[in-house]
Amino acid sequence: MLLKQLKKTKKHRINKFISNLPITFQVTIWYMSFQFIIFSVLLIMAFFITDSFAYDVSKQELTNTIKKIASGEGVFKTYDESVYILRYSSKGELLEGQLPTLFTVDSIFNGGQVENFINDTADFLYFDARISNSANNEWIRGVYSISGLKNKLSLLLVALLIICPMFLIIIAFGGYSLIKKAFKPVSQISKTAYEIGKTNDLTRRIILKDGEDEIHQMTNAFNSMLDSLYDSSKREQQFTSDVSHELRTPISVILAESQYSELHIESLDEAKKSFEVITRQARRTTKLINQLLEISRMDQTIELDKENFDLSSILLSILQDYQTLAETSSIKLVYNIEDNVSIVGNKMMIQRVFDNLFSNALKFTDSYITIQLKAEADYCYLSIQDDGVGISEINQPKIWTRFYQEETSRSKDSNNGFGLGLSMVKKIIELHGGSITLKSAPGKGSTFNIKLKKF
Repeated sequence: MLLKQLKKTKKHRINKFISNLPITFQVTIWYMSFQFIIFSVLLIMAFFITDSFAYDVSKQELTNTIKKIASGEGVFKTYDESVYILRYSSKGELLEGQLPTLFTVDSIFNGGQVENFINDTADFLYFDARISNSANNEWIRGVYSISGLKNKLSLLLVALLIICPMFLIIIAFGGYSLIKKAFKPVSQISKTAYEIGKTNDLTRRIILKDGEDEIHQMTNAFNSMLDSLYDSSKREQQFTSDVSHELRTPISVILAESQYSELHIESLDEAKKSFEVITRQARRTTKLINQLLEISRMDQTIELDKENFDLSSILLSILQDYQTLAETSSIKLVYNIEDNVSIVGNKMMIQRVFDNLFSNALKFTDSYITIQLKAEADYCYLSIQDDGVGISEINQPKIWTRFYQEETSRSKDSNNGFGLGLSMVKKIIELHGGSITLKSAPGKGSTFNIKLKKF
């Protein structure tokens, strides 16, 4: 049990040591080990194949040479390309040629088969063939010393044993340099991320040379993430600033009124007036806080509770409620609602979208509001149009920003809101997979267009 635990501990230490090595070093070790195994296998195979290869080559060369001479196609030479050539009489007497040193085979001819003669210091192959045009039945014997070829092959293997390690070292050095260069952007990414975390400077970016490989793609993704984080941080700072600004006024009024009441109020009427101011500002603050909480919940919402409902009937019901309010304000309300237009969504939130857009139109229109709902193919389209002063093109993207209010048309005299309604509307539409756009021009009114998928 103790031995098993010791082995496990040792294995854990080795794995921990390897995992702590730089990635460039780990990759280099891996592919160098793989190449070492390949070279080792090839060398071992070469050692086993050497003898067989030497015999096969020698046999082929020996038989071809002797057969050509015996048939008369070749010229008799006592030595031809590593082959000793001997001519014998039918009785085995050597007529021509010289026996190789250490070759002591009797003159007994065995035509058609290559024989092998081996002693302590030499290795020979010999082959006999009868001379076809000889009247005295003479024989040709070829003797081939394969010791020389085997020695040459052995030297080649030794050379490979010397060259391969050098070759592996060169590959290791070159591969390590290339891998280190390839992973250099990763080091840059790590360094930049560390510095951003240390300094909280989200404006920093990773700068690399042009490229389209995986490292550059990762770098671009990292920079895009930093852009998003930076934008989110700026929005958060702006949001905090805007909330502080909106809350400062009512809280200051409440505090000032409370201090004044404490020091100067002497009658019940004065106290009532003071309490009315405090109550009005407290309600304003409560309304703002409730809207902020609602927006926060929507920001954290990924999927809404949805149901299938008839949008047409919902809009008609709301418009009936607003009809009297529009007439009281001398506003003409015109609507064209197509029947039986159904969607899948959150009914309460869709009602809130319409309430916000209609309330805005009612506040800032001059004489009329036009509302239209129509269906085409897989989508339905809702538009709310007014003939107010409109919004300049440069300010139109800003209206979706929280706490933004158009200075010319949405002044505090006519608008006691906080500039949160349209940002909430946009968020609700996005959660329903739809889109909302604005078409407006100064002096020509505004039209909000909503696109939602039908049921």
